[in-house]
Amino acid sequence: MNYNFKLVLIVIIMAMTSCKVKELAGKRDKMIINAEKIVKINQDNQLKLRTVWIKKIRGRYYSKNGEIQFRANIRIIKDSIIIASIGIDFGIEAIRAYIKKDSVTIINRFNKTWYSGATSQLKDKYGFIYNYFLLEDLLLMGIGDEIMLELKADLSLLRDDPDYCYVHKLKDMETGKIISMESVCFDVFTGYLKEKTIEVPGYNYKFRIVYTKYMEESTSVLASEIEARLRYEGTEHRLLLFYDKWVIEEEFPTKMKISRSYRRVDRLTDL
Repeated sequence: MNYNFKLVLIVIIMAMTSCKVKELAGKRDKMIINAEKIVKINQDNQLKLRTVWIKKIRGRYYSKNGEIQFRANIRIIKDSIIIASIGIDFGIEAIRAYIKKDSVTIINRFNKTWYSGATSQLKDKYGFIYNYFLLEDLLLMGIGDEIMLELKADLSLLRDDPDYCYVHKLKDMETGKIISMESVCFDVFTGYLKEKTIEVPGYNYKFRIVYTKYMEESTSVLASEIEARLRYEGTEHRLLLFYDKWVIEEEFPTKMKISRSYRRVDRLTDL
């Protein structure tokens, strides 16, 4: 399996969000939204996003090895499963990934191989991609339950920053050293999440995602364009995503079918 294409698979799964029809630009408030409303806007929006199907996605991936263009779609049942379908040429599916809280299955249509194992197995190969809820938050513009609770309990955490940004630091209880830092920043006019950054010093890992435009569908809002940058072990990857269509509360197939002619592999590197 081509090395660049493997990177596309993982970065797109980390960084994907969705879009559709009605741009939010016309709904921007003339005045800056206060901290109380920002928290409520994001909490209410997340409650509406239970079943999301991002039907048409155009993407461009850049690394030191060049550029790859691709098309994809992602289906999400919140707190349950994420299904990603990725293709490069002529709309033919090349990769399909099923990600659950504790397991992941990836099918390579080109090589007729498939892999299945614990979600945590992704950590050794792809760094920080081993927490289902972290991945889900990235896809759905979620700020995370812990940060949401902190902001609701103390709105001054946002009020004290003119750009409406907040940094959550996780420290080792014994040494006091910072294990990871997760920051969120909100659009002061729409109130929605505009930027999220995760840093893990011990892994030399930094992931930054910027939501540059928002679109509305059935009173729910997601990002329509994003830019994601991942720096891991000295290598940087950049991803641009443009979403053409997304829907909520629409049924979609979730069953996994693997041809008997496909060969199961024991390691992701053999996929």
